Amino acid sequence: MNLSRAIGDLTFKKNKRLSAKEQAVTAFPDVRVHTITPKSDFIVMGCDGIWESHTNQQTVDAIYMQMKRKVKIQKICDSWLDACCSPNVQRTMGKGCDNMSMILIDFRTGQN
Repeated sequence: MNLSRAIGDLTFKKNKRLSAKEQAVTAFPDVRVHTITPKSDFIVMGCDGIWESHTNQQTVDAIYMQMKRKVKIQKICDSWLDACCSPNVQRTMGKGCDNMSMILIDFRTGQN
């Protein structure tokens, strides 16, 4: 959701051999479709800042561990966003300094 860059930053969109979707900066989202079933536990959505330092699997694993310990959804989001923040801007070369937002939806009935 690097929205301001997706709409602007035309200097990153000058490769005439690439479509608008393939440019270095694009407004096209990463969308995946999954069927929600009774076995579905949760879904996490977030802007690009939370994916800079952790993989999808690392994010899911960390969230799942906290859900198993019955940690409240708000606390899970707060702690994960804290974990994504750069501890040292120079060492991480700016990763973990981006805007970060996260939505966590718990599908487990009566759990949390």
